[in-house]
Amino acid sequence: MWGMRTDPGPRRAPPVPLVAFGGLLCALWGCQQRASGPEAQLALARAAVAAGDRVAVEAAFGALLREAPRYPGGSLEFGNYLASIDESAQAEPLLRHACALAPEDPAGWIALGGLLARKGVLGEASEVLERAVAAGADTRATWRMLGEVLAQRGDQPERAAECFTAAARHARAARAGKDGTDLIRDLIDCARSRVAAADSEGARAVLLEVLTLEPDQPQALAELERLRAK
Repeated sequence: MWGMRTDPGPRRAPPVPLVAFGGLLCALWGCQQRASGPEAQLALARAAVAAGDRVAVEAAFGALLREAPRYPGGSLEFGNYLASIDESAQAEPLLRHACALAPEDPAGWIALGGLLARKGVLGEASEVLERAVAAGADTRATWRMLGEVLAQRGDQPERAAECFTAAARHARAARAGKDGTDLIRDLIDCARSRVAAADSEGARAVLLEVLTLEPDQPQALAELERLRAK
């Protein structure tokens, strides 16, 4: 009709977040068609995690777990992702499944032990972390985690001291160019565990080592004063 505009005018572009989200899902879907094997599927899931979109993450891991339910990497990494966003109820069965599929891999035991420790299930957490150590885990973080769990339990102070000693070994080796804070922390926790184990002389020796690193370290001085008062 005369006077009516027949040109619809320029189309409005969808909002940028919608474009990005749609593009990510399309990219993941297209890549899934080309992906073969669980490692390729896991790479897609990792890309979704890096993009920071939970819907895409769950879609990617869901596809991986459906296609390769006995691939431990899928359960482990999806469990770790869920644990990182405080979804422990969903993460725990996945991490247990990863441990059952690959008991020789310490990564699953470490992840499960950390989750149980955060939940306060200290007895099982210490058992699981001992499995990690038996499977070959030998890092400061693992030894510290096990030591802290045992110290909180309070019924194995000797073993807790051993764990903090092992953590200190790693901190000492990595100390070059650093201020020694990690090493001092490990040594003080070791000394406290030795006190709990009625090993006053061992605790004193550890605390004196702390004072060689930092002569005015207040926690070490306080622990030594408590030992002298006994």
